[in-house]
Amino acid sequence: MLLKIYILIFPLIPSILNIINISNYEYPHPENENSNYYTISIFQTNDIHGFTLPVENIDPRNGEKYLRGGVEYISSYIKILKEEWKERFIWFDVGDSFYGGGFENFISKGQILLDFYNYNNLSAITFGNHEFNEDVSPLERLMEKSNFDYLVSNMRNFSTGQTEFMPNQKRSKIYQVGKIKLGVIGIAHSKTENVDTRNRKIEFLPYRENIINESNLLKKKGVHVIILIAHFGVHCMNKEGYEDVRILKLRDKNSKNCPCDNYEELEDLIGSFPKRTIDLVLSGHVHKVTHHWIHNIPIMSSFSEYYVGIAYMKFKKIKNDFIYEETFLENPIPLCDKIFNIGKHCRKFTHKMGDNPDLIGNLEQFSFHNQVVKIDNNFSKIIQKWKDMVEQYKTPFFENEIFLTGDKKKENILQNLITDIYRKYTNSDISILNPDNLRAKWYPGKKSLKDLYEMLPFDNILCTFEMNGREIMRMMNDITNELMIYQTSGLIVYYRKNPMRFVTCKIINEKGEIKDIDYNKNYQIAAYDYLIDGNVHFKNVIKWYKKRKYKCGKRGREILKEFLLNKKILKKDEYYLNPKNPRFIFLN
Repeated sequence: MLLKIYILIFPLIPSILNIINISNYEYPHPENENSNYYTISIFQTNDIHGFTLPVENIDPRNGEKYLRGGVEYISSYIKILKEEWKERFIWFDVGDSFYGGGFENFISKGQILLDFYNYNNLSAITFGNHEFNEDVSPLERLMEKSNFDYLVSNMRNFSTGQTEFMPNQKRSKIYQVGKIKLGVIGIAHSKTENVDTRNRKIEFLPYRENIINESNLLKKKGVHVIILIAHFGVHCMNKEGYEDVRILKLRDKNSKNCPCDNYEELEDLIGSFPKRTIDLVLSGHVHKVTHHWIHNIPIMSSFSEYYVGIAYMKFKKIKNDFIYEETFLENPIPLCDKIFNIGKHCRKFTHKMGDNPDLIGNLEQFSFHNQVVKIDNNFSKIIQKWKDMVEQYKTPFFENEIFLTGDKKKENILQNLITDIYRKYTNSDISILNPDNLRAKWYPGKKSLKDLYEMLPFDNILCTFEMNGREIMRMMNDITNELMIYQTSGLIVYYRKNPMRFVTCKIINEKGEIKDIDYNKNYQIAAYDYLIDGNVHFKNVIKWYKKRKYKCGKRGREILKEFLLNKKILKKDEYYLNPKNPRFIFLN
């Protein structure tokens, strides 16, 4: 009798306890045995970047604390969905998982995230570009201990020509999800070798032919649908007249979604496929929320430092025929312990961001699919040793009075500070930094070693090399691009926009004196080994430049640590952008 009462009232518990329901819309459920239809649930994570533990945020209006992000909350969602969908549930990750941030992941050498994947029975993952930040050996050690597949169809060993040569790695695979045979193809970013990897034995190939070939092979094996897990995506930004992409809801191909640009080639790629090459794309890399239909193919991305997503695919039960029109995307599902009851999100907000407090509401506990979302305690016990270890690194050792973060598009206080430190430390004439290496936000307050590692998570070594003035001009021209402006110290760079192009540059000394570059003079330059080895836009530079007087020393992070230990506090009246001597000048 008590069991019957519990079954009847359990779905009502959230409303009885005044817990806000974030999924207060009609969402798919598994059909009963008498139905003519059969739906499966596909859970997606992407771009975790090693951030496995939640981050504490504060509501600026009242000081109330709340937690955001973390795999313990993802684990809770997986548990809810597995109970609901049982054998009709499957989970894929779209890469950039083990590297790119997360101090806890750094000290555990990826084990904390691997524990998460294995505990929750991940089916497959593809490679992100950051998976190759280090030598391939640490990644292979993680792969050997993985209870899931690594799907990459566009990767080839230079030496042997093999396309399946790493532990648990396959080009594609068929997964049985209930009654449905799901063909899944993995694709790594084709520019991975040029972006992050130092392993010259691995080549990443163009997408199109690999995807079409794998799709045809899977169809011959009788799959019902084909999913592409691809570590590249599109930008679909909020625009007036369209609904906010960050609002959680169930969407279909008729939803009024904001427009997307053609960033990362995904739109053109999908448009070039023969019909039914791919039925669903789970994407990543661009760190944007996506739940759009492009060329009639649904595309979903969530950025799982903060969100996850679910795709529902429906079939006719008799022959398992896929019903394209009945695909739904439930996204973005927030990762947090509390949620703002009007905005139904847990994003960090400030008045400077244009957030209207009246449209956000107050923090409350919440439920999803009629179950309260909370940390998975069983999984928390598994990773407790890593959480305890992280605590040892939370002791503050410096303070900043100013907001500091990276910026790819304009001059920036933090980037100026770091390039100045690197230039002075190496006694160089010029230093260069790619802002994509800065991966965190430092709000004013005390900071710890954990904060430093999360701002600079990569083990880049600071090196010096020699170039003459003519070579510097050519280098700056070669690295100029639309996506990112390289920060400099000791150099003022002149650009034109639309399209972005380099014009010229000049030397600026410690006294603020600006001088023309002497084409015949040799200058010492400081930069990360990662750049001068030919990664990112420096791939064009190493085609013609041969290293001279090349020396490497400490990791950039250690040099910054020494400076901050001595400085103790970064004062707001000491660190600011100087309008009289800007480092970037944009000409009309």
